[in-house]
Amino acid sequence: MLLRSAKRLFAEKRIRRVMMEWRERTPADFPIAAEIFAGWTCVAACTGTLYHWEGELGGTCNPMWQSLRDARETGWGKLQAVDVYCVAPGVSNDLGLAMLSIPA
Repeated sequence: MLLRSAKRLFAEKRIRRVMMEWRERTPADFPIAAEIFAGWTCVAACTGTLYHWEGELGGTCNPMWQSLRDARETGWGKLQAVDVYCVAPGVSNDLGLAMLSIPA
């Protein structure tokens, strides 16, 4: 898992923003991600809602993101991935977070 290899960088607060295509490989991956991103603000790009690292994507997907997800799932098989954008504690007025949080 890429996040594990970057754990030191997260601990040193050298990473402030992350955009990832999240797909758990095992149920144990959720607690690892939840630990790394504890205190961060994470948003599911598809819905613009907070993402809590529990595996369920709540809300209705924005039509633009849904078309991107459909293309990815069709082209590469059923990845069942969630696009997640996270911002570290202390980061204010993040434009990416603001853009993704706009209702569809």
